[in-house]
Amino acid sequence: NTDAFWGFHTEMDMAKILLLVEEYDEVLSRLEFLLSQNGYISIELLKIDPFWNPVRDMDKFQEIISNPKYQVNLSDS
Repeated sequence: NTDAFWGFHTEMDMAKILLLVEEYDEVLSRLEFLLSQNGYISIELLKIDPFWNPVRDMDKFQEIISNPKYQVNLSDS
């Protein structure tokens, strides 16, 4: 569905804009939402992308990236 694809990207763009204007609580809420969707964002990317440095040390960010439900499981079992 094209709307789902563009909707995901619109949400991601909004999260990035909110980060730039220092609306960190809203950024973290949107990141959590985006991670719960099927899209191109992953906690692995969030961990290494320097763009997210302003929120990296926040407790909520650490909670999000350590949440098992957002982990990528590459095992066969």
